[in-house]
Amino acid sequence: MYLRNFLKLKIFLFLLLSYTSYGQNCYCNDNKELSSIINCEKYYFSNGSSINWTFDCNGSYLIFENKEGRENLFELEPSLIELTGRLGYSNWEEFDDFFIIENRLISGCCVPEEYILFNKNSGNEIKKLGSLLYHTNVYNIYLESYSENQISILIFDKKKSIYKTHPLSNVDLIYKSLENSNFLFLENLFNVKEIKSNEFIIEIDIYDLSKRKSDLLKIKIPINKNV
Repeated sequence: MYLRNFLKLKIFLFLLLSYTSYGQNCYCNDNKELSSIINCEKYYFSNGSSINWTFDCNGSYLIFENKEGRENLFELEPSLIELTGRLGYSNWEEFDDFFIIENRLISGCCVPEEYILFNKNSGNEIKKLGSLLYHTNVYNIYLESYSENQISILIFDKKKSIYKTHPLSNVDLIYKSLENSNFLFLENLFNVKEIKSNEFIIEIDIYDLSKRKSDLLKIKIPINKNV
C-alpha cells in the first residue's frame, strides 16, 4: 500500500514538473489572447525528437525535446511575447540529420533573416549559415556571415544534408560597391542564377561613386558530388 501511494506521488510530481517547466501550460491569465497567437502544438522530427513553442506570463520559449530531456533554444521576454514567431526564431525546416531555423532579427521589413543549422538528434547549434540568397528543391544558397576580410557563399545540399563554403575574392571591390550604392545590406548586391541543376552563377552588382550600376561581377560556382 505504501509503495503504491509512493509511486502515485512520484508520477504526480513528474507530471506537475512537466506541466510547469518552460511554460508548458501555454496559458497566461493576464493575457488570454496569447492562446490564439502562439501555437503550442509539437512538431515531431523523423527521429522522434520534437520542437514546439510554449509560454506563460513570463515569456515564450522554443523547446527542443528528445529522449534525453529538453532544451530551451530561444525565448522572448514578456514585453515581446506577442511577437512570438515573428521576431527571433520562427520557422524551421527538417532534413536527414539537421534542422534549420529562421532567425528574424526584427519583426517586419527589411533586415535579411539569418538561418541557423541545428543537430536534429541533440538540438545543438551547428553553424550560422547566413542569409538565404536562393533556393531550389535540392540546394539552399546562403550569403554566409561575413566580415571586412571575407565574404563566402555557402551551399547546403538538402537531400544529402551536407554543406560546403566557397570564399569569394574581390572583397574590397564588393564592399566599395555597397558603400557607393543606396543599399544598407550586402545581400542587396547579390543575385543567383541557375545555369544547370548543379551549377550556379553569382552575380554581384558593382556601383560607382555616382551610385549608378557600372559593372556586374560574375562568379561561377559548380556544385560537385562533394558539396
